[in-house]
Amino acid sequence: MFNEVKNLLEAGKIDEEVAKALDEEIAKALKERNDENAKLRIENKELKTTLQGEREALKKEYEAKIEEAKKEGKVELEKEFATKLQEVETRAKELEQKTREANLKAQLTTTLSKYDVVDLDVASSYIKNYITEKDDDFGIKLGDEVLNFENGVEKILNEKSFLLKAKGNTGSGANNPQDTGVADDTFTARLLQRKKQQ
Repeated sequence: MFNEVKNLLEAGKIDEEVAKALDEEIAKALKERNDENAKLRIENKELKTTLQGEREALKKEYEAKIEEAKKEGKVELEKEFATKLQEVETRAKELEQKTREANLKAQLTTTLSKYDVVDLDVASSYIKNYITEKDDDFGIKLGDEVLNFENGVEKILNEKSFLLKAKGNTGSGANNPQDTGVADDTFTARLLQRKKQQ
């Protein structure tokens, strides 16, 4: 059962049936998101392979045209093709970077959704400091050790508990079982009266 649902159940704010329904809905939504992220990673890899093939074909084509222009002494044409080749290389690198970032974001979101993190963006930013890339896959580098992505994230979260929500009831009587959820009307009335007098 997800921690938030469990906390609501233990605090008596929801009953067992509602908790079970919420838990099933959350699990279903997470599974759908994880499936979508996995699908996107596969599509990104396929796109990357396609783009690399097209890039190599364009590179060969422009290199051949540059050689031909050199042989014919057409300096302007040679420069034009060299510029176009550079543009193709630049666009390809930009697409590779965007694909890498999308893959990383999807993998971070999928992995962190399994934990009760305080803030997804903060946890993602923190974990990005430990990410290493090898063979189009991400890992986590902790000291000299490189772990697979999920194990590395788990280890970081276990060591840096400030990234996770506290387990159990919060302090300061926030989940006071005697609290009816109704504010102290006399206190509120006195506060309003003081404001009117000022």
